[in-house]
Amino acid sequence: TFVAKSVNTYRVFVRKADGTAVVASVAAGQVIQVQFATKPDTFSTATAGSWVDVTGVTKAITTAAAANDVLVAVHFMANRGTAAGSGTNMFARLVRDTTAIGVGAVVGSRTSASMPMLAINADEGLPHSFEWPDEPGAAGTYTYKLQVYLVSGTLYIGRSTTDTDTANFGRFAASLILQEVKG
Repeated sequence: TFVAKSVNTYRVFVRKADGTAVVASVAAGQVIQVQFATKPDTFSTATAGSWVDVTGVTKAITTAAAANDVLVAVHFMANRGTAAGSGTNMFARLVRDTTAIGVGAVVGSRTSASMPMLAINADEGLPHSFEWPDEPGAAGTYTYKLQVYLVSGTLYIGRSTTDTDTANFGRFAASLILQEVKG
């Protein structure tokens, strides 16, 4: 696999026929492989009170050894419609297969999440980024994804609430990056 770093610079990832990485004398702490998903289009949900998968922000990685970790990074722009104000009423979390990772402790009725999401007003969203060093514990294939939780209103990713077709309004890509790190 060739990954462009710039117009003249590329990284090469060599894989075996079964898809696993070819690794030769890699020191602990070095990145063995990188997998990523990008979402150039938008997402919205009005589902309140439950976690919702953000379509297109999902990626699988096959780890080479049980001791290896996966550094997970997600980047996106989020906004809550209907005059959001400056309060937090939406959250995001990372999920490995069916297990939430990088979340706070469950205490009472508080939402256990990886990060809060803030919005300034009904037409301005904010960029959000989160990284988590995950320890899957075994060699194998794991699927990571972004989920969002909305208390009320409508949550938008990659666009403003009104999404007006003028130069004053933008569209924004989201990404999920997985890096296998030798243990």
